[in-house]
Amino acid sequence: MFGPRVYKNSPFMEQKGFSLVITGPMGSGKTTELFRQLERIEIAGGTVMLVKPIRDDRDTGVRTHGGFEREALALNSPEEIFDYLEPEITTIGVEEAQFFDDSICGVVRVLVAHGKRVILSGLDLDAMGRPFGPMPFLLTQAEYVMKLQAVCMSCGADASRTKRKIESKEQVMVGGMELYEPVCTACHESWLRGEREGEL
Repeated sequence: MFGPRVYKNSPFMEQKGFSLVITGPMGSGKTTELFRQLERIEIAGGTVMLVKPIRDDRDTGVRTHGGFEREALALNSPEEIFDYLEPEITTIGVEEAQFFDDSICGVVRVLVAHGKRVILSGLDLDAMGRPFGPMPFLLTQAEYVMKLQAVCMSCGADASRTKRKIESKEQVMVGGMELYEPVCTACHESWLRGEREGEL
């Protein structure tokens, strides 16, 4: 179900665990990069498992903006990873990591300590520019970090922020480009000023 088994003499027979966090704003290619990383592992003979938070109910699996899709387990809690973890699984992919609670940090540490590769993707900042869920902790404990940029939908510059298209004070609103768009820091600050002035 989750790819090939680890073959004899595979480079994964003696692998050391690590975590890689792929982050950036909406539209920066985080899921595409997660898929690319998992495919690299499978080509080398590893076995991968992909999980996502159950609150992300947009698709049964995980889909990129370009339409590519992978099967994924939807979990209520990060600890459920251990319920599905088979000995031959070398790598765990985690999509939308920002939607999990802080227990994901401990789960990742345990997996890495047991020689697993954990590749996570998620937003580092919410639409208001605040650290999002467990992402600050995941980023600081990761061996590797990839910070991706999108293109600002307002001015065309490199975008590291995400702007919400509709009015809402909720930090968590599950959605894609229909609700959010990437913007640069300057355009995000301009939008935030408008949001604050609207509250007065």
